[in-house]
Amino acid sequence: MIKERAMTKILTCALAGASLLMTACASTENDPYSFNNGGRHAKVLEVGVTRTAERVVRKDCREELAPDPLHARYAVVSYSFGGRSTLRAKQIVAVPSDLVLTVGDQVDINIVDCSQPVRLHNAAQSSDEDAFTANRQAVLDQIVAPYSTGVAR
Repeated sequence: MIKERAMTKILTCALAGASLLMTACASTENDPYSFNNGGRHAKVLEVGVTRTAERVVRKDCREELAPDPLHARYAVVSYSFGGRSTLRAKQIVAVPSDLVLTVGDQVDINIVDCSQPVRLHNAAQSSDEDAFTANRQAVLDQIVAPYSTGVAR
């Protein structure tokens, strides 16, 4: 009887750990700001783009989004690439009309898809953490539910 309870607890912990790992990996597949989908952390260098910035940017999203009135504002951001923090690239990205950016803000951008507007890094991180926590709790509840009824503690 004691061995069965111990084995049940070990199995429950192993399944919970495995499901958490799978949940963490699966949750980034649909996120346009995940690294694999082109998401990068960046720093705002300039809000409202001048002509001098055009010569030094790696990608200019204004060319792809020019006729869209939702993307009337742009910013120059700098992000690291090549696996080294000293290698920096600049990109002109769309800024949503309801977002207030200042020089030096930490943001998330998508270097592949210009239709993804810039977003503040802290706001994105907290919403991602909330979604991950809710998803993790739902998975744990499903795993533990069959074992929680009728087992003496």
